[in-house]
Amino acid sequence: MLRRKTIIRAIGIILLGAFLFILKFSWDIGRIASGMVSHTLCTNVLMLGRNQAEVETTDLSSVQRKNSTSEINREGQTVTSTFGFGPFGNSSTSVYRPGCGCGVVGDFSIEEIKQQSNLKYKELSENTQQTWQTVNDTIGGVNYLALNKIVNGAFEETAKTIEDTKNTRAVLVHYKGNLIAEKYGEGFHGDLPLRGMSMTKSIISALAGILVHQDKLDINQTTGLPAYENATDARKNITIDQILKMTAGYDYDEAYESDPRNLLSTMLMTQGDMADFADDVPLRATPGETWDYQTVHSVLLSKVVRNHAGSFNDYMKLVHEDFFNKVGMHHSFLQADASGTFIGGAFAYASPRDWMRFGLLYLNDGIAENGERILANDWVKYTNTPSNASLNSRAYGAQFWLNAKSKNQWIPNVPEDMFAAKGHYGQYVIIIPSMDLVIVRLGQTYNKKAFDIDKFIVEVLATLVE
Repeated sequence: MLRRKTIIRAIGIILLGAFLFILKFSWDIGRIASGMVSHTLCTNVLMLGRNQAEVETTDLSSVQRKNSTSEINREGQTVTSTFGFGPFGNSSTSVYRPGCGCGVVGDFSIEEIKQQSNLKYKELSENTQQTWQTVNDTIGGVNYLALNKIVNGAFEETAKTIEDTKNTRAVLVHYKGNLIAEKYGEGFHGDLPLRGMSMTKSIISALAGILVHQDKLDINQTTGLPAYENATDARKNITIDQILKMTAGYDYDEAYESDPRNLLSTMLMTQGDMADFADDVPLRATPGETWDYQTVHSVLLSKVVRNHAGSFNDYMKLVHEDFFNKVGMHHSFLQADASGTFIGGAFAYASPRDWMRFGLLYLNDGIAENGERILANDWVKYTNTPSNASLNSRAYGAQFWLNAKSKNQWIPNVPEDMFAAKGHYGQYVIIIPSMDLVIVRLGQTYNKKAFDIDKFIVEVLATLVE
């Protein structure tokens, strides 16, 4: 009898443990997923004026769409989303602040976050004087028939579900000073800001390049982050260069797809102060000896940039005036977390034409269209130089992917000087200086197999017959 009671008690404990685990798991997933849903709707509906139903259909996965509900407060400029149900779910609120974009509340109050609003730097410029090249379909050395077939093919769909479609939104090709292809998906156009996901990392790198140009930043110095300066481990020795090149050696894996409660999603979707969360991540290697693609680097780089810009107003000026305005990216914006630090790993939005302007800035060695130098001398060369550690895996520069020879070279039969900003769901700004070429492809491609970017690049290059 005693044995039977013991067995029943053990089973009860196991069932209770399983229930508590499921409850905590659901709570965590709900917090992450609701954060992503609320931020997506805040940006696209409140800021960009897109239709809520259309955004939910095309910008959310079916799982997010079926398991979430959202309330949009246009007067208060907030979006509150709930993912899951009852105790097996969670809610998050995102707030829009002019000048700082949308941010997930996290542990901050809505009132605290709204104090960051700065109408002087409203995200979407009213500049209507910009000119844009029309497509030149007459220059020599281009097989336009083949090129147009390839570009049109990027928009052709055979799959039925949103998870399996290409969902291409924009393709632009700029070659030898000429725009030779430009096409948009239904409902999209050249001046509509689209999210760049991890291409945000490359923009934060550009901000660092501006600070170097302004003599405000020395990448060979240590980070200066307070938590690192007071650390008793090797974090105190991490340099800004190692943060830029992703060689600090953090102890986590960027398990974005395989682990729904991974550190990356927790940081981006639930934390009000992402850098404060990131600087607690421990190390598993000596700084500089290994390379790993980890968004913690980019989040901390954003904090380094903020700390070296000067005052908060100087920081706002750096982003809005010294970068976006001078590059001519008037339909682009970064978004800050609840603490007011622009997010380094994701959430930048730029129009397809502005993403092209960004690519051309790097193609032209950091000089803007008007001839003004924006980035420091040799910053593009520095950006394109892989760390030795990355060559043991995939060549990587200063927050840009490279095609330099490495253990796993990106595309071996493409010029080695190719480099690119890349973002989740199929965002690419591809730059090949030796060919005077920039390719932009934007979309919402959930299934990587639906759109083969490597094949697309190779096919586009094959049409440049000169």
